[in-house]
Amino acid sequence: MDRSTRWRAIGWAVARIVVLAVGLLGLYFWLPFDRASVTETGFTVGAALAVLVVVNVYELRAVASAELPLLRATEALVVSGLVLLVMFAAIYVSMSGRDAAAFSETLDHVDSLYFTLTTLTTIGFGDIAPVTSRARVVVMVQMVVNVIVLGVFVKLVTSTVRSRLSQLS
Repeated sequence: MDRSTRWRAIGWAVARIVVLAVGLLGLYFWLPFDRASVTETGFTVGAALAVLVVVNVYELRAVASAELPLLRATEALVVSGLVLLVMFAAIYVSMSGRDAAAFSETLDHVDSLYFTLTTLTTIGFGDIAPVTSRARVVVMVQMVVNVIVLGVFVKLVTSTVRSRLSQLS
């Protein structure tokens, strides 16, 4: 593949990531998760995890058939991280909207995104904390999912890239 084709592919990958990030974050801030009707948290978390699995399977398949697997793997990891971040932020803002005592402070969209990111990156400043058992369970689920996505999915993507590169050689 020549240099200009490669740069064009990189440009398109960056454009897809930016459009997805703007779209996901735009929907997240636009949708009234904080005024969501009362739904069971377990169902919501289960549905969100199913969406994450579907996205990760799709991304893994895209890497397996990509002409530039390393570029597509980078895109897949960013997409997976964005979906994970927005998914849990939406769950937290919804939980806080239904039960103001769920966290140490009521979470709006920005606070929820911040809390999700500090949990995802394992920084955890401690300024926002889950208080109720339900909130703590959901945060524990996020911690486990973080480890799975950051560990297992990265490993799967890496081995898929190696396999695809050997096919292309």
